[in-house]
Amino acid sequence: MIMKRKLGANVALVSCCCAFWMIANSPAVYGDCVVPDNGGGTITLPPAGCAYLSPDEVHMIIDGLPPGTTIEFAPIHRDFICESGAQGFPGCPPPGICEVPGPGTGNTDCFISEGRFQVNGTGTLAGFNRSISIPLSCQVRTAARAPGAPVQSFDTSMFFLQGQIFGDPDFDQLQITAGNGFGLPSPGHTTLTQLPGGNWAVDSFFDITYRIDFVGAPGGPLGGMSGSTTGTIRMEAGLPPGAGLACCLPNGQCVDVTTTAQCAQIGGIAQPPGSSCFTVNCGPQIQACCLPTGGCLDLDPVDCDAHGGISQGPAPPAQIQIAAV
Repeated sequence: MIMKRKLGANVALVSCCCAFWMIANSPAVYGDCVVPDNGGGTITLPPAGCAYLSPDEVHMIIDGLPPGTTIEFAPIHRDFICESGAQGFPGCPPPGICEVPGPGTGNTDCFISEGRFQVNGTGTLAGFNRSISIPLSCQVRTAARAPGAPVQSFDTSMFFLQGQIFGDPDFDQLQITAGNGFGLPSPGHTTLTQLPGGNWAVDSFFDITYRIDFVGAPGGPLGGMSGSTTGTIRMEAGLPPGAGLACCLPNGQCVDVTTTAQCAQIGGIAQPPGSSCFTVNCGPQIQACCLPTGGCLDLDPVDCDAHGGISQGPAPPAQIQIAAV
């Protein structure tokens, strides 16, 4: 039996934001990471309009589940918004500034963002699948770089990352924590390469050590379960030109990925090898949607979920069996 539920959670940021301003909210393209020069011979971090994905790994919940059962979270980390005055995150920039010098010879940037996860159960939870979005509050610390140089390569560290949802139909509480500042080492590296015309190609990764804490919601498939699982996952932004392929997500957004398997892992439809989100137009994927009333409509998965239905996956359109919901 497929268990797919509408997200109806109250959402809380673990770290609140006293002042913030939007630097990026790309509606369509995630993957290729090209950022304009900030006027100082480099870019301002976090990289506007980019997203971090895992090439072939997932976050996992293991502890607190029956033997042989896991819950896998295939992640996209995106929509970075500069954050200032983050409570509990020392060294964040003042209002209106994304990145500041220090500590040491490097820089610090603080931001809030979205963690979007395609969730799939295994073992006794086989068939449990849904999407979850968790607001994340983050601080990244970077080593010194050389503004003006055509290639700038420097170490980075995810120092703080934390966010949670609560009151969800499946999770009474679901919290993700990562970063050196929490005792969960998350080193990384970033290379900036200047392109003709002055923009910068960003090739960046973090090896994120994370902890997922959860409490299952009573009456749901996870009722009576709780636990804390720690693991490590590599998150990457940017692909070499011509590498990988475009992946169309159910909501019409596009992600550049490295393999068809990675696209399937995040619930997308793989486009031809060598394709790119700069050339592919991903519209909403119209799919058969089975409604709680027993009827069927042709809807994109987001609208289907809003109607309390279950999307049947990419397939020839269903015949509409019910005129109104």
